[in-house]
Amino acid sequence: MSIKRTLLAIFILSAIALGFFGAKTLGKPRLVILPDATSLAENPDVKGYIDSAKIVGGGVIIKGWAVNTNLLKPAQRVILYINGRRISEISPTEIRPELPRVMVSKGVEKAGFSMTFPQSHLGALPGAAEVRLFAVHDSGTKELDYPTGYPFLKSRDLASRMEIYGAEVSAIRQQMSQMQSLLGDLYETMPVRSATEPHDPATTISRRRIYLTARDDYQVLDRGQGSFNDTSGKQELPCSEIPSGKRTAVLLIFGQSNSTNQGQGRFNPDTGVYNFNFFDGKCYVAKDPLLGTSGTKGSFASRLGDRLIKAKVFDAVVLVPISVGGTYMEDWTLGGVHFRRIPVAIKRLAQKRLRITHLLWHQGEGNVQHMANPEAYKANFLDMLNAIRSYAVNAPVFVPLTSVCGSAPYEKTRRGQRALVDPARGIYPGPDTDGLGFNYRYDNCHFGSAGLDAHAEMWFRTLKHHQNAPPGDPGIRVTAKIIGAKPAPAPAPAKVVPPGVEVKAEYLGYGSTDRVISLEKGKATAADGDSALGPKITVMNDTSQLRVHILMRGQVTENNSFVVAGFREGETSPDFLVSRKGSPGEDLIIDENLTIPAKIAGTISFDVRVGLAKPGGRLFVNGGPEKKGSWATPSHIAIKEK
Repeated sequence: MSIKRTLLAIFILSAIALGFFGAKTLGKPRLVILPDATSLAENPDVKGYIDSAKIVGGGVIIKGWAVNTNLLKPAQRVILYINGRRISEISPTEIRPELPRVMVSKGVEKAGFSMTFPQSHLGALPGAAEVRLFAVHDSGTKELDYPTGYPFLKSRDLASRMEIYGAEVSAIRQQMSQMQSLLGDLYETMPVRSATEPHDPATTISRRRIYLTARDDYQVLDRGQGSFNDTSGKQELPCSEIPSGKRTAVLLIFGQSNSTNQGQGRFNPDTGVYNFNFFDGKCYVAKDPLLGTSGTKGSFASRLGDRLIKAKVFDAVVLVPISVGGTYMEDWTLGGVHFRRIPVAIKRLAQKRLRITHLLWHQGEGNVQHMANPEAYKANFLDMLNAIRSYAVNAPVFVPLTSVCGSAPYEKTRRGQRALVDPARGIYPGPDTDGLGFNYRYDNCHFGSAGLDAHAEMWFRTLKHHQNAPPGDPGIRVTAKIIGAKPAPAPAPAKVVPPGVEVKAEYLGYGSTDRVISLEKGKATAADGDSALGPKITVMNDTSQLRVHILMRGQVTENNSFVVAGFREGETSPDFLVSRKGSPGEDLIIDENLTIPAKIAGTISFDVRVGLAKPGGRLFVNGGPEKKGSWATPSHIAIKEK
């Protein structure tokens, strides 16, 4: 934003603040007689408002704010009176993000308060109590203003002042809305927050501008991923024709393939759903395939938008899909290969006066097996979110549980996703899409038509709940069971050898163990543990690469490591060794894909041993006690030629 426009923004904000809070009264202040007959000088600089007064579980909760408009600080205290009796007082300390924007000062951001008292203080008769609140600063006082419908007033003068104030607030909100629409790029200079701090949109970290260049074109942003950008069959409309306000949702959708156009079955929403193409910065009537994301098939997002409109959750929904199939968390974090898509989408939305209201993240299928690291997933996500917040995007972000793509849900990836949820940071739970099994996926990974419908329904329930939830609500995790999805059929046993590769394999046996394996500095010997599987493989080429899939589970009773090691016949050092640490009570799963060189042409005998690093817990290969659940197929440590 230019200096001239910045000064204009400050001028308008200051004008609103002056109209809202008034000029300082000159001359000798008059006395105010408090309900308990105490007299204090009136302090005209003190202003405040009661937001809500609710009876909850036998108690009364009153919330509001109080400031000194001359010193630009919170009031020193707020005093509560019930029927003329002084009950309690409190110092405002709670964050109110809208106050710094109106008063152009961060000094007033912690001017909120919340007072609680027993419902019995109101008396036995409904409406018999009069509850009044006064703000005090520097030995001066001012009664707070009350909202329309405030239930604890008896005096006509208070009630009439309440109605006047409600009209003033509505007018001010309208002025601010018009101002933000006029200035547009003020969007990018409003206070922002860090994803590592409490979710307060007024917490400033940095005010980073987004600068677009000639390189922000399709070729650079797409990076050969085949993102859909064909507008020939699309109906364009001016973005300004899309309704604005609280009843319009702008959904930024990012992640990997199950949030792209990779679903089976295209869908065309009815009226009210729009598609913003971040490649050209234009708006279109939404229909599959959606502009901006990879793939040319169907999307859950078009169905979601239609569902939100028909249920009247919103009057208009703008879909902004920028996802890329086959990507990893590392691709989207700050500095990742696809990160640039995010600021470009934010900037081009801001240029059209469209502000993001929801961030829908869907990624995890790529970060399984050797790519799974819960701590790294969380750190990379927060780096990405910190950058997004630095562009003044304070919308809530929803993180689903998603890891299924041709295999069972992968707990290590899900643990990283689950650890991110923190409503205090504006991070809420998304749906658990892993519950939509193979009967909802046309290739055991991507959703078929029924899967897209179910996926959209899960997101619909997530957003509807959030839209109607009170402040501080932790959100909900929508599962397949909640939406009535049928359980997935058991996957067919995997083939030991890919078609066309000449390899023979013979399995010698399998079982379970609770034996102990020694791990001295990460080493294991051929005599350690219990032999679980002993495959023999005939390899035709000594340059072949063998893929080893390890699948095992166990119950941990104390801090321990579960181990799988594979030895060639006659060798004392393992060809592969996988160790996983667990905590007491954890149902630990080892699910890893490894690649090892064949080294010889001919028959290779492997002795695969499993065990515990120290006593504590039980391991199960190929199942275990039925009450603990079991694997679907009999052979789970398999070696395949690549």
